[in-house]
Amino acid sequence: MMRKIILLCIGFLLAGIAFAQQKNVTIYWDEIDYSSASSLNPSTLTAEEKRERILSKINLQLERDQLLYQHQWVDNGFANENSVVVSNINYGTLSSSEMKRINKDLVPNQPKYWINSTTGLGKIYTTVSISPVVRINGQYRKIRSFSVGYSYK
Repeated sequence: MMRKIILLCIGFLLAGIAFAQQKNVTIYWDEIDYSSASSLNPSTLTAEEKRERILSKINLQLERDQLLYQHQWVDNGFANENSVVVSNINYGTLSSSEMKRINKDLVPNQPKYWINSTTGLGKIYTTVSISPVVRINGQYRKIRSFSVGYSYK
């Protein structure tokens, strides 16, 4: 019995080490979030929130030949591309104007995602890429936020 407990503890410890890196990502689409008072009054947003919203709109590519969202951050190590796990996906409904912008032939039935790291100016940058629109039970849904877990090489 004691051996089983020890093995279980080691398993949890290894799982924690394997996905020690966790990042929460929000995709700011062009809509106003009425549940948040700060989004109704842009002057109450911090400089970091304003920066994240601007970068989110730049990194959201809804083109005829591509559906892609990318989020980049400074990291402490190189991400292991085979370790990425996306969870806690929060979906929303696409507006009619957003529906017109997407090529429905490119929309996957489940999120497609990948991660990679590069260096620049002496820093390591990690980028997660994800399909921002998914077809679920025949309905097109946009990804509003998600968590990404990964380990270092």
